[in-house]
Amino acid sequence: LNATLTVPLFDGGAGAANEKAAYAAWLTAGESVLKERDQEQVDIETAWLGYRDGGDRLVAAEAASKLALEVMNETEESYRLGVASYLDASDARTAYAQAETNRITAIMDRDLANVSLRVAVGRLPLLDQAASVVHAQAVARTPGVVGKETGR
Repeated sequence: LNATLTVPLFDGGAGAANEKAAYAAWLTAGESVLKERDQEQVDIETAWLGYRDGGDRLVAAEAASKLALEVMNETEESYRLGVASYLDASDARTAYAQAETNRITAIMDRDLANVSLRVAVGRLPLLDQAASVVHAQAVARTPGVVGKETGR
């Protein structure tokens, strides 16, 4: 058996150049990974702040809607007793409808912020379950007959 090994004694610096190029590529890849990690952290923090703010806006919108419902009921009762005008009752209904629109928008904004947060941390929500919860909330909060509490 014979084995032969040939090793060049001088490669003209190609080996050193290849080593330097590989090291530079490794450093570049490492920097890219660090930048991506930092951006992911920023995305998660931004999504968290959006979700938290969305929850705060929802609390405020629900309080405003509840107050508008009370005012509407009182104004309509005053109208029935002849103390308030039809315009007052109509304005109260309009204010309640706007408050409900704002509340529903706040629910949607909070839920979208929740999805953004879950995407940012890498967990997409179960869309069917989320859709059924949103639908159930919308049905439960649909304005009913005047004077009837809407389940809040």
